[in-house]
Amino acid sequence: MTTPSLAFPPLAFVDIETTGSHFERDRITEIGIKSLVSGEVSVWEQLINPQVFIPQNIQKLTGIYPEMVADQPVFPDIAKQLKEQLEGKIFVAHNARFDYGFIKASFKRMGMDFKPKVLCTVKLSRLLFPNQARHNLDSIIHAHGLHVSARHRALGDADLLLQFWSVCERLVGSERLLQAVNQLVGNASLPPNIDQALVDSIPDTPGCYIFYGENKTPLYIGKSISLRSRVMSHFQGALTQRKEMKLSLQIRDIDWIDTAGELSALLLESQLIKERMPSMNIKLRRSKDLCAWSLVEDEFGLLVPTLVGHQDLSPGLQDNLYGLFYSKREAHSYLKAVAKKYRLCEALLGLEKRIEGKPC
Repeated sequence: MTTPSLAFPPLAFVDIETTGSHFERDRITEIGIKSLVSGEVSVWEQLINPQVFIPQNIQKLTGIYPEMVADQPVFPDIAKQLKEQLEGKIFVAHNARFDYGFIKASFKRMGMDFKPKVLCTVKLSRLLFPNQARHNLDSIIHAHGLHVSARHRALGDADLLLQFWSVCERLVGSERLLQAVNQLVGNASLPPNIDQALVDSIPDTPGCYIFYGENKTPLYIGKSISLRSRVMSHFQGALTQRKEMKLSLQIRDIDWIDTAGELSALLLESQLIKERMPSMNIKLRRSKDLCAWSLVEDEFGLLVPTLVGHQDLSPGLQDNLYGLFYSKREAHSYLKAVAKKYRLCEALLGLEKRIEGKPC
């Protein structure tokens, strides 16, 4: 098969099937690659014995059953051949961090590096066809009339990506397509639905950030003294951590609120989580009120530690604030540890009742 894509760098359209979504626990069951080099298309596909159980729902979705892979090679047996197939080519995949992340993790278990240039076709679709409502593979199939040969099989889905590439070239032209590739290849760590311009606009100052999913649903709320750096750390972690990958694939928008400092950010984070109940902040949603120790002068002129709840905290307006704790128990435990370390009187600190005439 010959195409007119002579001006483009070598491309490998890749799709994989797996036993699940966890890079470390789950394994690849099938890899399909359609390579486009100097206008010529070549094909490579391989079933792989994952050496772990394939869940029933995934068997039903992919049509890959245990008996089909029982006598197939394991990943180390095909690793060298796979790397040769991908060497020197741009790694093209839909929601590329998933396919790339699994293959990278598989190579890593063998002590092999895998760092290709990566192009995500979700990002490509969003860039070239911004008026299209959705950019998942089924939506792209419907929007562009792609021919489906074997949906949810590796080579069948890789072929859909090659078809989509041809559609892009026909509709926007080779020059615009090459420009889009050059623009996107350097942004492989970004989620498929987030633009570099949005991330660039996030300040590297203290504050809270909010990740939104479909229909502006809050997914995750976090805080940092360096907002942009913290946001980017989520996306970079998506290549190795299941939770970060799951979050990254769901993000549709990002918002942020600047604060005066770290304490303000912590308090605002707690408030926003309780108000908006983001789906992936389960631990903090259930946490008790934040509190801090404040040194308050008593009637004798002594500074006495007093616990202040989050509703009474005013960062930047209150002096002598120490720590920030997620519960009163945590705050008292911390103060007891300080008292023990420096041999302070727990009665004077208010940690135990003072008995008249009894020394500390």
